[in-house]
Amino acid sequence: YELELGFIIGGRENPLGSAEPVATAERRVFGCVLVNDWSARDIQRWEYVPLGPFGSKNFCTTISPWVVPLAALEDARRALPRRLPAGS
Repeated sequence: YELELGFIIGGRENPLGSAEPVATAERRVFGCVLVNDWSARDIQRWEYVPLGPFGSKNFCTTISPWVVPLAALEDARRALPRRLPAGS
């Protein structure tokens, strides 16, 4: 199983070719939606030979009919758990 989350962003557009700094990215996010990318499994089996899936993986994409604003999730925020060093 998998869960895919989409973010609705807004604000002023960046100059073409420039990235949004990570430190300020959260200010651009309005809210979250659930995303479902549909696969055409019957076509996917046929496409796999010899080169792998093409059109079957981009068959259709839908999002939830509601947007949950980040402000509504504020009370549920928690600090990230401490990571152990690699090899521990």
